[in-house]
Amino acid sequence: MVGLAVGAAIEGLRPIHRNAIRGFFNRSASIKSSTKPQRFFWRTNVPCPITVRLPFGGTSGGGPFHSQCIETIYAHYPGLIVLTPATVEDAYSMLLEAVALDDPVIFCEHQISLPPLKAEKLPSEALPIGKARIAREGRDLTM
Repeated sequence: MVGLAVGAAIEGLRPIHRNAIRGFFNRSASIKSSTKPQRFFWRTNVPCPITVRLPFGGTSGGGPFHSQCIETIYAHYPGLIVLTPATVEDAYSMLLEAVALDDPVIFCEHQISLPPLKAEKLPSEALPIGKARIAREGRDLTM
């Protein structure tokens, strides 16, 4: 499925692939196929604007393969953007920005948010990707 999305992206579309069970995405073939888009750009200079949505994190009864947080593995691939929203509002604006980027994006959504959480109001403006939102400023630590 990721290979199909990569093909659509290099033909000019902006596909979003949602992998329902991230536990199976850990297999080496899936990781290799999800990291090909950024290598493709550097080899051909043709953008590959694909967004791969992955669930991550544990839930009760998730088991050892469905409760891992492996988003940091993807952060070590040059040219691959990894986004992990903290709130529903963040997820909304970050997903819109992810689709607009010409770079391949791994969009990690915590499994708790997958039965859809709701927001009181969706943001009209969002922080650009790469800039942190300060949720609470502290004396010794800022979150």
